[in-house]
Amino acid sequence: MKNGSVFFECARCGFRFYRPERNPNDQDDLDEFEDAYRQYLEDHPADRANHRQVLGWMRAHAAALGSEALDIGCGSGKFVRFLRANGVDASGVEPSAPLFERYLSKEACFRRTSAEALAAEGKCFAAVTLLDVIEHVESPRAMLRAARDLLAPGGRLFLSTPDVGSVAARAAGPRWHFYNKYHLSYLSPRTLEAVCEREGLRVVSVAHFGKRFPVGYLLRYTRDFLFGGRPQSARKASFLDDVHVPLNLYDVMYACLERR
Repeated sequence: MKNGSVFFECARCGFRFYRPERNPNDQDDLDEFEDAYRQYLEDHPADRANHRQVLGWMRAHAAALGSEALDIGCGSGKFVRFLRANGVDASGVEPSAPLFERYLSKEACFRRTSAEALAAEGKCFAAVTLLDVIEHVESPRAMLRAARDLLAPGGRLFLSTPDVGSVAARAAGPRWHFYNKYHLSYLSPRTLEAVCEREGLRVVSVAHFGKRFPVGYLLRYTRDFLFGGRPQSARKASFLDDVHVPLNLYDVMYACLERR
């Protein structure tokens, strides 16, 4: 249990999960999100360094990355815009109405729909990304199945998600910072490989690399997700938001997958 939320683990496979009565990922008002969460959605100079790192990782595994790419759960669209600015024909889908209306509705490369609905249309992409997304859904299997169906022959699926099997997660126990009300599903490399086996996917590689974060964001994140801070009516600007630092707790896994 953490901040009143109860997290469960399957005794058979080790899959961990949280099932709230009301899914906070579906809330209608973005102002209900914590300061750190809202700040994460906005543009920041640190994004460029982080996106370059992810793009380099993707290009190392996908020769056809210049072809069409799809970002599932694209949030505020930052990564899609970065890919398009760097020669990748990228688009994004986002099921959240508040996120879509606030950040994406004016650009044709974004659609408000789900991965499952897009797969049903028969669309295919050379690369599909699920970055910081799969932990927010109740069924990782259904999400991976839809992403698999969106892959063109020879395509690659790239995902990032908290690693519940990491040393940091095991050392922190119930105080691990990724245990929060927005995260419904927790995978480790072992459970990821098991679910991929069931859904016709193969894990090509798993890496744990860090990111750059604004110092102000790290302070808000610590308050909001470690000490149970409350959403604020407005985030006060701070000079610490202009300073970004590298951080790697080796508790986020980046996995490249392909169809079997």
